[in-house]
Amino acid sequence: MKIRVRMLSTMLLTVGCVWAQAPTEAPPVLRITREVVKPGKGAAHDKTESMFVRAAARAKYPSPYLAMNAVAGPNEVWFLEANASFAAVEKADQAMEAEPFKTEWQQASTADGELLSGISNMIAVFRKDLSYRADQGMAAMPKARYFSVQQVCLRQNTEKHLVEIIKWLLTAYGAMNYEQPIFVYQVLAGAPSGTYLVLEPMASLSAWDNWPAVMKSTREAMGESAYEQMGKTFAEITQGSVRMLFAINPKMSYVSKEFASGDPGFWTPKPPPAHKKAAAAK
Repeated sequence: MKIRVRMLSTMLLTVGCVWAQAPTEAPPVLRITREVVKPGKGAAHDKTESMFVRAAARAKYPSPYLAMNAVAGPNEVWFLEANASFAAVEKADQAMEAEPFKTEWQQASTADGELLSGISNMIAVFRKDLSYRADQGMAAMPKARYFSVQQVCLRQNTEKHLVEIIKWLLTAYGAMNYEQPIFVYQVLAGAPSGTYLVLEPMASLSAWDNWPAVMKSTREAMGESAYEQMGKTFAEITQGSVRMLFAINPKMSYVSKEFASGDPGFWTPKPPPAHKKAAAAK
């Protein structure tokens, strides 16, 4: 059985699945699948993943997911599956056991497995208290094209210091009216204890062109002393930090018509016009 990673939230049980409807709030629970694609198998992988999407659509699988390909970092594909609760995760698993969906999913998994050198899964929950402008980020999600993902692993018993750092940053971001939404998820299973994911959706990579100016404004908003102390504290409490850049892949994503309507040209593009017979013969 293939499990898709699902985005986290503050473990609220009443929030709807984000990719299933017009996005309003970050999904409380994310199931995340990381696939390592063999060199030269990217195009073939796209085709096998479309088998999952078609099977899920026919079965009306209850948990939509976003797919994204690594642009910088290991040759991985991540799937972010949104769930309103852990009960919803269980319901999705039960849906995978129903026929003919079970057989179709297993057939697609067999074909997909030939193209992969590794696969792993994580389950995480949304940390609203550590996130920034998450509601605005969800509203703009259909227009997102990239995700910056930073994976941070804390040393034992240092979360209170992370919370302090985030509060400093959020105060500074608010003062400078920083526009980039930030989602923070805490991994509960599938990664070392103390692992957090920082996700930043972007409509364009041009957002990174402004990064030097953003850092300068952050330093000024916090004050030189506080800014330096923040960097020192972060280095002391973390065991490691890795940032990856992903491009969202609409062909491998399973989202609702309501979500796709936010940018139909990207999510459901029309096929190119058929060539005329005379032109084809010529």
